[in-house]
Amino acid sequence: MSTSKTVATVAALLDAVERRFDVIEVLGTICGVPRITLAPGVMLTGGTLCFGGKGVRLTCDNVLDDIAVVSPVDEVAVYNDLEIEDFGTLWLRQVRTIGQVAFTVGGRVRGGHLRIEGLRVEEADVRGRSDRPSGYGVETIQGGFTLWNRSADPEVVVTADLLDIGAGTVEHPIRGCGVLVCGAPGAGTLGVKRLRTNEIHADGHIPPTTTDLIGGGLLVLSGAQIGHVVAAGPVTTYGHNDLAFDNWGEVAQWTVQGPVRSKGTGGSGFRNRGAITRLEFLGSLETFGHRANGFDLECGSMGEATFTTIVTHGDGSIGARIGCRLRRLEIIETLCTHGGEAFAGHYSDQPPPTASALRIEPGSVIEALFVGGEIHTSGDGLATVHVDGLIGALAVGGEIRATGHGSDAVRSEEHIPGLEDVTLIAQHGSRFVLQRETWADTGDSDRAMVNPAGTHGGDGLGGGRRTLAPRPPAVTATDAEAGEPTLRQPV
Repeated sequence: MSTSKTVATVAALLDAVERRFDVIEVLGTICGVPRITLAPGVMLTGGTLCFGGKGVRLTCDNVLDDIAVVSPVDEVAVYNDLEIEDFGTLWLRQVRTIGQVAFTVGGRVRGGHLRIEGLRVEEADVRGRSDRPSGYGVETIQGGFTLWNRSADPEVVVTADLLDIGAGTVEHPIRGCGVLVCGAPGAGTLGVKRLRTNEIHADGHIPPTTTDLIGGGLLVLSGAQIGHVVAAGPVTTYGHNDLAFDNWGEVAQWTVQGPVRSKGTGGSGFRNRGAITRLEFLGSLETFGHRANGFDLECGSMGEATFTTIVTHGDGSIGARIGCRLRRLEIIETLCTHGGEAFAGHYSDQPPPTASALRIEPGSVIEALFVGGEIHTSGDGLATVHVDGLIGALAVGGEIRATGHGSDAVRSEEHIPGLEDVTLIAQHGSRFVLQRETWADTGDSDRAMVNPAGTHGGDGLGGGRRTLAPRPPAVTATDAEAGEPTLRQPV
């Protein structure tokens, strides 16, 4: 038989928790509450609880429903008991917190399912957490909401369905990451059916010279397998090394519905190091910081990516950087960057990075590229499109334009199929620069083909194109041959 208790004081709350009522309803606001642990199967609902330290610890099959939990911003407001072997289903419905919400798998925990239907972490500071996920030579600050399977045992699998999670506000961005989900590389797995977020604001306050620590808005790290990620609200990051999105995991579909803004140095809009079948941005993507790329496909795998617009402003920032094979990239409107070369004094042992609207790294391929509007840069000494890899097919509705001094519209290692149909404009540079010779009838492999500086428009083929036969790009996989990236589907 179900039992319930309504409480309005600290003493009544602690008594109800001790006596293990099935449903504990909070009336109004109760302040000065010490940390409480809910017994298995207990539901806590209604009102506001204010804690001086840690907040509510959940054990097994607990429910938090329509309740606010307030802890100091650097404490944890809601978390799980690591001495429970299987936490059953923990369920949060319309929960609001000040303080972190953290669910970790470690200690004796070997399984469980987390279900969230509405969570708002209004404020949290997690910079002091010494335990941090790591990989690719960096550590990651924990999130205002963190779900982390830390188990070293690959047999330990935790599942989740995470809907409508918001973190931070304009006035109080999360000090750390906004939302962080991860497993353990080669070990514990996190299977998420759906991850849907609302508005996210995050500022990790990472010192500007730091290179081995990152933060961000929504981060999916190694060991996480997700069916569908939906960023339904705007995502804004403010600090150094704060990425709006970073993926190291395996995601079938990633959809971004709201506008995305990254304002700090090194704070890319979307970076991928994992596997994504399809990425789709329905809103705009804009970065403002030094070396803050828009779309950074650093490594891993991706089937196709679609964006509305990508705009970068900082020096050394690239609109879209491709570092592996991408079957299809579509930008419905414009792709442009307003930055130039990064400050050389910061790079004494290597050339400073330069901005580009599109850069394809050596050995990388875009099999099909479609841009509905223009591709544009305004900085000096740049290439608007810089191709050291391959583009299999190109279609651009607008112009490829470079307006800076000494800037070229296109620099490429190879002929680009479809470029002859695009108008190239270089106001103070060259329309087309072939960076190394690829024509069969010439033995000079180092000489670049450059059309006269300052010419506008035309067919975009560069000087000498009509008398020489270009070698076709060595693209080895078609859409049908490449197929979809193989992902293990979440439980």
